[in-house]
Amino acid sequence: MLGDKRISLVGANFNLFVSDESKPVFTRFLKKVYASNVKDSCEIILGYENEHFSSVYMEAIVLHEETQCFLTVVDISAFKAWDSQ
Repeated sequence: MLGDKRISLVGANFNLFVSDESKPVFTRFLKKVYASNVKDSCEIILGYENEHFSSVYMEAIVLHEETQCFLTVVDISAFKAWDSQ
């Protein structure tokens, strides 16, 4: 999904892969999840080295006294391409 080998992504800051246009949405999403401790979702665009762009659907919830954020990311690029036709 990010256009690189898994080993080179380990330890990378996920925010580096969020497109510039999606950063405000992603930031609000995380703030809301951490503030409410309730599962929430959003759609953003991920990119790697200004290419390999993917539309993704994300769900997140914070557990264990705000020490862990569980995040599910689903590539919806094919659906977005189909929807725009």
